[in-house]
Amino acid sequence: MENIVVALREERIQVTVGKAGPRPSIRAAYSAPVKQAGPEGWAPVLAELWTAHGLPRKGVTLVLPDTAAAVRTISAPDMSEKQLVELVGHEMQGRDPDPVVADYVPLGRDSEGHLRLLCASCRREVLEGYLDLFREQGIALASVTVPLAGYLKLIRSMPEMAGQTCLWLCFEEASVLSVLIEDGAYRWSSRSRIFSEPGTLDFGTEIARNVSGTMQFQTTGRTGHSIGTVYLAGGDKDLLEVCRPGIEGLGLSVAPLPEQGPFRALPAGEALGDWLDCAGAMIR
Repeated sequence: MENIVVALREERIQVTVGKAGPRPSIRAAYSAPVKQAGPEGWAPVLAELWTAHGLPRKGVTLVLPDTAAAVRTISAPDMSEKQLVELVGHEMQGRDPDPVVADYVPLGRDSEGHLRLLCASCRREVLEGYLDLFREQGIALASVTVPLAGYLKLIRSMPEMAGQTCLWLCFEEASVLSVLIEDGAYRWSSRSRIFSEPGTLDFGTEIARNVSGTMQFQTTGRTGHSIGTVYLAGGDKDLLEVCRPGIEGLGLSVAPLPEQGPFRALPAGEALGDWLDCAGAMIR
């Protein structure tokens, strides 16, 4: 049985079809623009994608939009699974007056030996809206996740990232997600809006300023690790060349994200960096 992953993004929907696993393969990748983000804009595009490509309507994994989930890293003492779930739920509920649904991914341990957890939450009412969107299309969801959870799996499974201290810049329309990796492990991430026109000198300057801010943040951690390479994903080759001078001016190397990563196969002409949200969810 093939696995289907659908990612709802700001200005498009992406769908991948293939075999999930530790070294997955993607047989087909489909993408379509949406006129507006939200159920009204996504519904007709979902219907068109499923009809045009005859996609299965069961066992589908949904990757929520990045803006739909709150994400943070916390430390916790050793405790049972049930206690961890309760702790994460409490931490992510915070002062939000509306009920939230929360979950976590273990990241390892911090310098003091405490558990590090990447936690994500979504307001229950908002999540129900996404589930209703798929029910109305006759699509049965098997699981729901967030983009960053998939990125963590990619980092852990990419041999190229082992032992590296580097920065991923993942572009999506008018925003960029910065993911800081220290000694091969996830440390921090942040999304920023981009105000300059892609492909312009101002765009390259803005990205270099973003990277410089991350370098300053990383230095304050005093971990003894320094960023060596900035990997760009989700943009064309021209984007890389526009960003290169400013980033290299900071003393860093610039490269596209490895095209294959842990995947046994990708559709011809497709690069891993253009399908990160779906690809990460296919690593099991």
